[in-house]
Amino acid sequence: MIAIASQLAKAGITVKVDVLEWGAYSKVLAANLRRLGADWQARYGHPLLLAETFVDPTRFRGTSYRAANWVCLGPTRGAGKRGNRYHRHGVPKLVFVYPLHPRARERLAAPAAPR
Repeated sequence: MIAIASQLAKAGITVKVDVLEWGAYSKVLAANLRRLGADWQARYGHPLLLAETFVDPTRFRGTSYRAANWVCLGPTRGAGKRGNRYHRHGVPKLVFVYPLHPRARERLAAPAAPR
């Protein structure tokens, strides 16, 4: 509960720790996504099309992401990257994505522009 209140405070939402508004985590996610898109545009000079996150299904169900309209793409293969190599750790995560652009799917599926 305190961790969520801390995230809300970072998003500019003030709450009492013992009283948490229904859907508060969705508000935190939305605020972070708005900031992420703006920061990415400022840093790299082009829009960010898609946000991605991973959830360990042995610990969580991804309920907050689902409530905030993130799309679950399914499980990973249970591997992680260390340096330039992948190693199999055997703990598949659920992949959730959230489009940050209305035509994200179309743009990501388009062939790469020539350089």
